[in-house]
Amino acid sequence: MTTSTHLGSGTVAWLSAAAVRAILMEIGHREGASLMGRAYCDHAAGVLRNPDSLFFKLGEPAEPDRVIALAASRDGDSPIFGVKWIASVPDNVARGLPRASAVMVLNDRKTGRPVAIMDGSWISLARTAWSAAAAAQVLHPRHQLGTLGVVGAGPLSACVARALHEAGFRWRDMRVFDLNTIRAAEFSEDMTDLGTASAARAIDQLDDAELVVFATSAVDPHVGLLPGWMTGKATLLHLSLRDLQPEALTACSNVVDSVRLATSHGTSLGKAVSVDPATHAVELAALLLGRQSLDATRPRCFSPFGMGMLDLVLAAEVLTRAGTRIQWLEGFLDSSPASSLR
Repeated sequence: MTTSTHLGSGTVAWLSAAAVRAILMEIGHREGASLMGRAYCDHAAGVLRNPDSLFFKLGEPAEPDRVIALAASRDGDSPIFGVKWIASVPDNVARGLPRASAVMVLNDRKTGRPVAIMDGSWISLARTAWSAAAAAQVLHPRHQLGTLGVVGAGPLSACVARALHEAGFRWRDMRVFDLNTIRAAEFSEDMTDLGTASAARAIDQLDDAELVVFATSAVDPHVGLLPGWMTGKATLLHLSLRDLQPEALTACSNVVDSVRLATSHGTSLGKAVSVDPATHAVELAALLLGRQSLDATRPRCFSPFGMGMLDLVLAAEVLTRAGTRIQWLEGFLDSSPASSLR
């Protein structure tokens, strides 16, 4: 690692949001999606380990504000472990602030000491979008689309659209639905460099979409399976986990990052299993490795819980490429085993 010479000195590497964003842009959507695909396979092989995330709801249960701690570790030639601490406050958008803010901490595997601290918001955005692109390439091999549907006109949807385009997907029209019609219009305008884009007045106008991205802050399921999605065998990238109604998912070929995680914490898929215990899901790694296949007669739905091991892999890659963009926090950690409070 870049920080190996500083182990034991009490010095920790720090990377700002600007530095992290610049490095992620250097990695690029194509390489990033490939990196996430390999991470899923490494997790299946046991190289990456991912314990349960810690969820902490802020306010009343029905409120969307929450904080999550996502830990993970990597064995093998470059062992490391770490944690992402991320808060999501949807009302921040109205305040002119990002919905999510995060900090990523990486630790040396041998000593356990923190070696790096960096902004985690860009890490979180990129890993979610790039994992969606990795899934789309497997779930939807036909890259020429009529309509790309987008539900939720935020930064994540924008990043997913650009990652899909970089992966070779092309569309005649992008149709965007958001409860905030102004945001939907602005989003559409920002996406015109990828092709024709327009705001939809109602979600039903996405009925003919062959690929649909869901990236909202929804707490409760509110979208059914539109007829066109059923007959057209659409692929649904259900990144926000709680948009689609349980009955919709019982009719889909479901793909997840982790069956156990993706059916927990009140997700739509978890509710679908409660409605119909026969509801089945395949883990993406099994598809990437060719161990399982999907029922081609049904719509395909990817509902990723969001695993900390993706954040770990991407943060470690960012640190490796950081070079002179690292700022060193000297004396951040105590280096004396005998020190105490008097």
